[in-house]
Amino acid sequence: MAVVLTNYTLGDVKTEVRTLIGDVESLSLSWSNESVNAAINWAVEHYFRITGKSYTEAELTKSGTTFPLPNSYIYVKRAGYKPSGGTNTWLLQSTIDQETNKNPDWQTLVGTPKRWVLFDGNKVRLTPNPSTGTCVIGYAEEPVSLVTDADPIDTRIPVPYQRFLKYAAASWLLQIDGDTQDMQTAANYLAMFSEIIKDDIL
Repeated sequence: MAVVLTNYTLGDVKTEVRTLIGDVESLSLSWSNESVNAAINWAVEHYFRITGKSYTEAELTKSGTTFPLPNSYIYVKRAGYKPSGGTNTWLLQSTIDQETNKNPDWQTLVGTPKRWVLFDGNKVRLTPNPSTGTCVIGYAEEPVSLVTDADPIDTRIPVPYQRFLKYAAASWLLQIDGDTQDMQTAANYLAMFSEIIKDDIL
């Protein structure tokens, strides 16, 4: 008979995290439930940051001279320009400093884009600036925060890997300043987590 793996919940991972760090609620409570929840949410996001499993693409509409990013993103991997009625072309990534060094007036240039810049942390700017068209981005989407114990772990994390989120979460908790801080164990747990999930990287 085949073993059916079931999706983990926040409560499942929370129990495993507390067991791992010796903080079982019936015996002691060095970390609040809010702290453990925050640690698990960080672990889920860290998994996506490393593996790229939350990668998706979106078409952005221009607002002024920039293209506002989705509110929930971890990082932008690439950006392209899609002219009206045309197809997307991926562009070279640049920085504000690089563009300023090339041409101090780069923000006023209009034309067919060749590069893209992450602008103010929440916008993409294409350069030269197109007068029409849209910007297509490939980005890592931020997961929905887990709040209640019944909340399921994001299914983009394969079930066999969900049980290992406890190591990343424990690492996060053990770095908090205080009597329970243990930087060496925290580093060991994070290294263990990274080693375990390396085969799941896209």
